Amino acid sequence: MNILIIDDEKIIREAVSQLVEDAGHGAVSAGRGAAALIAMKRTPFDLVLLDINLGRESGFDLLGKIQQSHPKIPVVIFTSAATLPIEEEAIRRGALDFWEKPFAPEQLHQMLVRVETTPPALRL
Repeated sequence: MNILIIDDEKIIREAVSQLVEDAGHGAVSAGRGAAALIAMKRTPFDLVLLDINLGRESGFDLLGKIQQSHPKIPVVIFTSAATLPIEEEAIRRGALDFWEKPFAPEQLHQMLVRVETTPPALRL
């Protein structure tokens, strides 16, 4: 699978990319929404991991753009500023799941298995 990791923090992008690659999957990372959308035009992705806080950008705004251009790609929202209202908003807006940073590698592995084994129509 190809996974797109979108986070404004380089260390997070690198760490999550390493986890994805260690699990035998491809990882592409982007620090900004524009770079992520360009990557999505060039590469088919099976899963997007999206930080809700992208500096001056809103992950929620980017989630909407991703859903508009690639409605079948599941998106997992993650953030270090997790609150119940943010989690509820992420799910309401169509995120497949919501994780608090730092998330456990096991969460990622379980999601990779879920995406690999669930038909696209049943993921969302």
